[in-house]
Amino acid sequence: MIAWILYLNGEFQFFSVWTNIIGTYGSLVLYAMPWVFLAMQVGITQKGKVQAAPGSYVLFLFVVYFALWVLNSTIHLVYVPRMDAHIVTLLNQLSKNQDKCPIVRGTLTDAEYVGAC
Repeated sequence: MIAWILYLNGEFQFFSVWTNIIGTYGSLVLYAMPWVFLAMQVGITQKGKVQAAPGSYVLFLFVVYFALWVLNSTIHLVYVPRMDAHIVTLLNQLSKNQDKCPIVRGTLTDAEYVGAC
């Protein structure tokens, strides 16, 4: 939430780093933990039998958490690269709008100069 608020206020870099590292890998690893532990509950504790008392409930939770994990992981894997491209575009527009760049142009190309500013 803090990264999103900073993004809305023009601080794009922290939001980009947060979504690339914590968001993507967190959704792949941390969101997998509930359904992995539920599978272990069925496999180890209940020995594969879901007819016992918590079995159907554990199976229901497994299906729900697995579906949420697939959904969240897919969203992050599809949209984070697009968001990065959007942030790069925003940063390039901000650097183009600078009137005075403190960097001496020297032998830099236009793209390198705009990226450096």
